[in-house]
Amino acid sequence: MKSTIELVSFKLTSTANEAEFYALQPALNEWVAAQPGFHYRTLVKDNDHGFLDIVHWASLDAAKTAAEDVMSQHFMAQMMPMIDAESVNMRHILACSEIGGSGSA
Repeated sequence: MKSTIELVSFKLTSTANEAEFYALQPALNEWVAAQPGFHYRTLVKDNDHGFLDIVHWASLDAAKTAAEDVMSQHFMAQMMPMIDAESVNMRHILACSEIGGSGSA
């Protein structure tokens, strides 16, 4: 099965507290894990102090539905002011070849 990968790159604002940003991640993880079509999520900090949020979904529809619905979640009201809106770039791309490790979907 080929999945849709959601790639979101962004930077935090200069006034954002990174520890507070990280503290909101468990709430986001719990919410996203309960969404239909969710497979896997990882948040990484790249070399230029930006972040990549990488989420694997079963389909483009599942990814788009979650992207719309997440904005109404309580933790996003706390998270969004920490994110530099001008830096956000969201892409949905189709996986062309996939392999999972032991126990992966």
